[in-house]
Amino acid sequence: MKLALRAVLAAAALACASHAASARADWLDCIPLQVTNDDDAKVAVRCVTPVIIGGQPIEAFAISSRDPVLADRFVTLATAALLSGSAFMVDVLISPVLNVPGCLAENCRTPKSFGVKRR
Repeated sequence: MKLALRAVLAAAALACASHAASARADWLDCIPLQVTNDDDAKVAVRCVTPVIIGGQPIEAFAISSRDPVLADRFVTLATAALLSGSAFMVDVLISPVLNVPGCLAENCRTPKSFGVKRR
């Protein structure tokens, strides 16, 4: 009985993982054009060239500035990429459902993770 339950749970987890993977755009590169700290409680990076996510051109990535440690890390890495000419890497969902306020669905996404990569 326990084995059968484990098999059902494993199958359900696999199904959820494959569904979640299909909703992800995975790691994408943004060459920063500007890094901002907006009045509407977000920090953002705008890309030189829009990144295509789910067939839609996304030109900016933003996170909430309400978590100052995370916001500082975002600004620091985005600024490092801007100043060095490196790529600002973002791991995002295709859907804008998790966007922070002020990050518009038609041209912005809120990354789950971010980093810098030498070009």
